[in-house]
Amino acid sequence: MKEMLFLISFMPFLIYSTEKIYNLTKYGNLIYDDTSPSLTVLDTTDITDKEIEIIYTVQNNHENTRINYSFTNEFPNNGFTSNYYFFSSRNNSLDGKVKMTYNFQKREGKYLVLMNIICKDNEKIEVEHRKKDNTSLIIIIIISIIVVIGIIVGFIFIGKYIYNKRQKEIMGNYASSFVAENPSLVPNEEKEKSDNYNNVKIDE
Repeated sequence: MKEMLFLISFMPFLIYSTEKIYNLTKYGNLIYDDTSPSLTVLDTTDITDKEIEIIYTVQNNHENTRINYSFTNEFPNNGFTSNYYFFSSRNNSLDGKVKMTYNFQKREGKYLVLMNIICKDNEKIEVEHRKKDNTSLIIIIIISIIVVIGIIVGFIFIGKYIYNKRQKEIMGNYASSFVAENPSLVPNEEKEKSDNYNNVKIDE
């Protein structure tokens, strides 16, 4: 009973023995056709991306899209121990091929070791390390900056319009009060018009 419990407790830590090990270069790709288990190893020493994007391009549909992987400081000579697995984040079909994308959060360890998808008969599978595309994030940042600038400029124009309007009202009120206090400054024609207007209103 104790032996069974011991085995069950270590089930997630599976040791995979393989016949072939492939080296994947930074932002590079490789092709294999193994119908038996194999590994792909990526040296992450010079990779500064927080996420490592790996794409498997298969020629046939595969039901199992799970990848067993591990980060380790030692190169796996004959096999590797894995206690992680990851399902493809998205599958894209193109020209009769399926691209399965995996995004791994970078962990401690020099090497990212992947348990390759096993090829079907007469099938070749491509493995690619792709640089993360930050185009969408850059576009969002640029749009946000433009929106903020637009809002600031809008507030400046609105503030300037309100200020000018207010200044005109103040100057108009000041001019009216000044003329009322100094009627001698008003031209004779304006006085006659004003007197005629007042007389008409009185007659009414």
